[in-house]
Amino acid sequence: MMRISRQAVLLLAVALCTAWPAAAQSHAATPPLPKHILVGYWQNFVSNGAAVQMLSQVPATYNIVEVSFATPNKPLDGTVSFEIDPQLSSAIPGGYSPYRFTSDIKLLHKQGRYVLLSVGGQHRSFALTSSEMATHFADSTYALMKKFGFDGIDIDLENVITADNYKFLEDALRQLSAKAGPKLILTLAPQPSDMLPANPALDNYLKMAIDLGSIVTMVNTQYYNSGTKRGRDGKVYTDGTIDFVTSQADAVLQYLSPSQVGLGFPAYSTGRGYLTPAQVNAAVDCLTAGTNCGTYIPVAKYPALRGVMDWSTNWDAANGNGFSTTVAAHLRELP
Repeated sequence: MMRISRQAVLLLAVALCTAWPAAAQSHAATPPLPKHILVGYWQNFVSNGAAVQMLSQVPATYNIVEVSFATPNKPLDGTVSFEIDPQLSSAIPGGYSPYRFTSDIKLLHKQGRYVLLSVGGQHRSFALTSSEMATHFADSTYALMKKFGFDGIDIDLENVITADNYKFLEDALRQLSAKAGPKLILTLAPQPSDMLPANPALDNYLKMAIDLGSIVTMVNTQYYNSGTKRGRDGKVYTDGTIDFVTSQADAVLQYLSPSQVGLGFPAYSTGRGYLTPAQVNAAVDCLTAGTNCGTYIPVAKYPALRGVMDWSTNWDAANGNGFSTTVAAHLRELP
């Protein structure tokens, strides 16, 4: 039998510790979220025009950074996995190893920020259609939280959550909450149709958010790529306008606490539904204080409105971080 020296054992132990940091304990001292926050998606892939970033390069103006996206395992059984995109890693000098990625999460925690894993997106969405899948989803997402140090998850499952299956996702999120405890941060990123009570066959995200209650940290409706929708007053509004955002958000605020409601926007001007940072701030003012409104006047003021989300930190960086700099400064000024 081969004998291994004590020095070799020590070197092996050091190498293992270096290869993977103790991520799961890195966020223990992270302070509570501010009253008003800015949330941004970080792209775990390379896209033409968007900046290539490490997490550590995301400006400190972002309170929550959402890593997009987890990958559904095949065959679909409700489990998800995550790894750094090889093309992204190749585009970063020195590569972006799991160690560097997890170390960046720890760095953001030290800065008082949170990092979530987003599930879904345009090309990775899937439905949970059984209790077994719900349990697999909760188990696998919790395992990824512990492995990388994520503070929670974001649900961006698009066009797959129906009246027949949304209860399974509710069950999965309750199971995850029970595993992770009260520090879990859970965000949702529905499309406007998913939040309209006037469309009872489509408002499944709204039903989930109402049912889950305090488990949900923030619902960031995507007020872009939407076309026209009816507002709370029954009139039709077009995306890319302050009236569209305020009329849609006012409808949502009938059912959710303002402290759970966020407004989602593209951070770049080529996206449909784009509002300039000044227009975003005006929409926030209209909803929180009843000022700087367009033609639509909300039925109430919502000073506890949670904040703003954008897609994405990479597109924001490609445009000089103008979105986050302007909007975050305004959110900090709110009472």
